[in-house]
Amino acid sequence: MQKKILLGLIILISPIFLLAHNPLSAIYRFEPQNDNGILKIYLTQVAVDKALKDIHGANFISTLSEKQFKELIVSYVKDNFKLNVNDTKIELEKGGIRYGNHETDLTFITSKIPERINTINVEITAFKNNEYHQTIFYFKKNDGTSEKIILNSKNDFKTEIDFEQNKDFFYLIILSTIIIAPIVLALIIFKYKKKK
Repeated sequence: MQKKILLGLIILISPIFLLAHNPLSAIYRFEPQNDNGILKIYLTQVAVDKALKDIHGANFISTLSEKQFKELIVSYVKDNFKLNVNDTKIELEKGGIRYGNHETDLTFITSKIPERINTINVEITAFKNNEYHQTIFYFKKNDGTSEKIILNSKNDFKTEIDFEQNKDFFYLIILSTIIIAPIVLALIIFKYKKKK
């Protein structure tokens, strides 16, 4: 009986694990470093192979040397990455690639980024034609706080973050709570006394 219950639970929750580990996902981590930024990208080889074969064809890909294939990956990633910080376009400059059987990692140094970050506009269309693809974009600000954004077909693989607006909204919530809480408390006390 216990084995049947255990088996039933495993079957019930297994789709959750399949969705959580999408082999076609990509992770982009961006963080300021001195005046520039560092962008680290983690891709599954399955996603890379599928996207590039769909674009260029399997026959063309098979004719490439490893060096040419790496250059194709770098070119594809750069062409499908747009990042603006405070309306300043951030360029991917020097970089490197580590090509593996299961995972490909890229690292780029970016052009200069503003010291104070108010807004970020990011659009990452690489691999969007892979079914169920999503890109997880992490952004680390100078103050050490981080933002995690999921880009997928629902948001057309792009988003805008306004850090100043988020901060103002947070303070507005706190201020509203401080003002409203005593009023609500006074109304409760008034109604309670009225019942007596």
